[in-house]
Amino acid sequence: MACCMNSHQHSVSTVESSEPVSLGRDMLFAAASVALICGVNLPGKIPLFTAFAVVVFVVSVRRILKSRVIKNLFVPPLIIFLFIHLTFAFRVSASNGLAFVLQAIIVGSFVIAFTNRYSQIGMSRYLQLTGIGMMGLLIFVVVYHITNHVYTSYKLLADPKAVFDLLPLMLLVLRLSDDRSAKILLPLLLPVVVVITLLSGERKAYILLVLFSPFLLNFRSLTTYVLPLILVAVVSAGLSLDRTGYVERQINTFSHLAEGESSKTISDEARSWAIRHAAQTFVDNPIIGVGTNGLSATVDSRIHASTAAHNEWLRVAADNGMVGLFFFVATLIWAIVGLLRTRVGDRSRTRNEKLVAFALFSTLLIYFSFEAYDFIVLTSFVLTPLVQFLRLDPNDAPAAVGVVRLPPARAPVSAYALSNLSTVGDYSHGRPARDQ
Repeated sequence: MACCMNSHQHSVSTVESSEPVSLGRDMLFAAASVALICGVNLPGKIPLFTAFAVVVFVVSVRRILKSRVIKNLFVPPLIIFLFIHLTFAFRVSASNGLAFVLQAIIVGSFVIAFTNRYSQIGMSRYLQLTGIGMMGLLIFVVVYHITNHVYTSYKLLADPKAVFDLLPLMLLVLRLSDDRSAKILLPLLLPVVVVITLLSGERKAYILLVLFSPFLLNFRSLTTYVLPLILVAVVSAGLSLDRTGYVERQINTFSHLAEGESSKTISDEARSWAIRHAAQTFVDNPIIGVGTNGLSATVDSRIHASTAAHNEWLRVAADNGMVGLFFFVATLIWAIVGLLRTRVGDRSRTRNEKLVAFALFSTLLIYFSFEAYDFIVLTSFVLTPLVQFLRLDPNDAPAAVGVVRLPPARAPVSAYALSNLSTVGDYSHGRPARDQ
């Protein structure tokens, strides 16, 4: 019996899995995600994200081909939309079409590899690594602006401003984590993040902070009742740093929009013109639009400061008409229905997983709904219907699906218990091992 106990002491019973749990792969996916937000270009104006996406796909392709969850990656309305989106790009010009096809291949290969991996193993380690990378990027962005005497509107670096839109999601992950250090960090980070977000001027982040706030507070903790007072004091102190009135104007934008008018800033006036132009272009070409990227081609950038509508709904309508818009909306409906699922494959989704999935979906939706088309926008949209498959629970350890870890035997184990364990044992030949 003792011999049997020793043989089971550190045993791990496995069902076939196509994904390893190596730290290196999690680091690679986290680095690719941060590179996407950075917007840094390599020599030859090749985006750094492109290089990471290629590496990620190359190291993942064999496992993707062998994967049992590959069928989940084929979302019919998304595939049809992308087909329309890419073929319509050739209506503008051959070079325009090739550029959009190449962009779609890069984004598609990354999203397929990402979803294939993290629909099979827990994302906790990826979330930790990406969070560290995002915090480093956040510090760099803020320091860069302060050293250039820019204390509000942290948008000089263009793409990295998207890190502010991810901060509410990062706070929610910390809130749901069982890790002790996360519970200590959250009350410390929340006031700082709120102030930095306000000073950044990212209105999408404002919306997400308000949307996630009910989930960020733990009403069973005394801290919850003290934290709002601390937040009011810190936010008031932070806003006093803004002597230009910029943050107040950004917040007032929402009341202006509710009244059907834009706020009185150069950016909003330019965007208002671009939105009106996109709407008129759709009215003039309602069925198939003017071709992907055709909207921007109709605008003289020397006359108008902004050629982008910063609104994917209108851009798709103007570029791809009702044909493209129908499948664009159908993709999002597919995504919403998937979020409501309780089970995915052979597993049940935890409450935390559902909350983070809702938060991630909301972040992606709000981002691409109010941003100009680029790599991040396309990635956000393509990933949206696949969020339902990701193992997003912050406490889900990165162990492959089907792996049963048996605890060390510290006390006498009955023969009946050992016989039960043995039936869990060996699936290497497609059936449980028999008792010897």
